[in-house]
Amino acid sequence: MMLFSIFLDLIPLLLAMMFQNHVLGIIVGLACSIVFLFVAFFRKAIRTLMVINVLYFLVAIVLAFVVPSFPFLAYGQASVYLILTVSTAISLGYGEMFTVQYAKSSIPEAYWKHPVFRKVNRTLTLIWVLDFALALVLSLLMPNGTGVLLANLVNVIGVGAMFILPKRLKRSYQTR
Repeated sequence: MMLFSIFLDLIPLLLAMMFQNHVLGIIVGLACSIVFLFVAFFRKAIRTLMVINVLYFLVAIVLAFVVPSFPFLAYGQASVYLILTVSTAISLGYGEMFTVQYAKSSIPEAYWKHPVFRKVNRTLTLIWVLDFALALVLSLLMPNGTGVLLANLVNVIGVGAMFILPKRLKRSYQTR
């Protein structure tokens, strides 16, 4: 469920990359990001990634007019990993951790303040920060072919941790 929710939050960027005209793509991405944020505001379910999307497109639209020849959306994979790295890192130090924002949709509220839940999510969020940062570096250093493949394969670390870490930490907590 968490990965699907993250995918949904990335729809504005994915939609923006579909346009040949980069400025139009950025405008569509910004509009879509604002709509998502607006809906989330009324549902009281704003996630860091939604806010970072809006900020990303606001900066991109300004830069698109300052440097019109630069193809901002041509670096789509790097853009995705930049947004994910920034939003995940910010969530570690400010507000609600990245993984908690998504876990709340599938975990009962009674667990949200439990020490194991907090520890699992702090560790998972840190793993995702490192995972996304490594994928960002790979997508910038090798923007085609092998780099794209490696950047996406790195996510196996985060996905694996999501399945393994909660069970291990829960067991270690129970044996204390």
